[in-house]
Amino acid sequence: FTRAFHDTWDDRKAADLLKRFSLPPEKKIKQLSRGNRARLCLLLALAYNPELIILDEPTSGLDPIVRRDFIENIVSEISEAGKTVLFSSHIVEEVERVADYVGIINDGEMLLVNSIDEIKASYKRVRYATNGTRPEVAGVPGVMAVENGRHEQVLTVHDFGDETMRALAERGVASPEVLPISLEDIFVNTVRAERERRASL
Repeated sequence: FTRAFHDTWDDRKAADLLKRFSLPPEKKIKQLSRGNRARLCLLLALAYNPELIILDEPTSGLDPIVRRDFIENIVSEISEAGKTVLFSSHIVEEVERVADYVGIINDGEMLLVNSIDEIKASYKRVRYATNGTRPEVAGVPGVMAVENGRHEQVLTVHDFGDETMRALAERGVASPEVLPISLEDIFVNTVRAERERRASL
C-alpha cells in the first residue's frame, strides 16, 4: 500500500529489512506487537530511500529490551545507508547512542546545538575535597551547578578550561579532579539553568 506513494520505493530493500527485523509477513499490522510495529514503521521509512528521515519519539512505550534492539536497528541501517535522521526523544541515553549532532530544546526554544563530541568536551564535572571548608565558587567561570557533599564539592561547569582552573586555584582549591559528564546531566543542567534565568526576570 505504501509503495504506491513513493516512486523511489525499493522492493528488494523492503524485503531485506523485513527479514533483518524478523517481521512476520503473514500478520496484519493490528496483530503485531508494539515493538514490531515500531520496526515496521522504520522499514517503511527506509524502504523508499529518503534523504531525510524524521523519527519523533520512535521508542515511546517500548520495553527496555525492545527499545535497545530498535535503536541498534536504527544505528546499523542508517550508518549503512548514509542518511540523515532527525531524531527526537526524551530518553537522552538513546540520543547519545545514535546521534552525531544534538540540539536541546526547552519550551520551543533551542538552547544548545553542536556535535556530541564538542558538547561533551565543553562540559565537565570538577570534584575536590573541602576538608570542612567550602570555597566560595560564585564568580568561577561557567559554573552551572554545585553539589555539596560531606567532605567534597562537585561543580558542573560549562566552557571548562584553564580559566576555570585558575579561578578555583585562587579560591584555594587543591588538586581538583576533572570528570566527564553524561549528555543527560548536560541536558538537565542546561534546561534547569534556563528555567532559573527566566524565573529571575
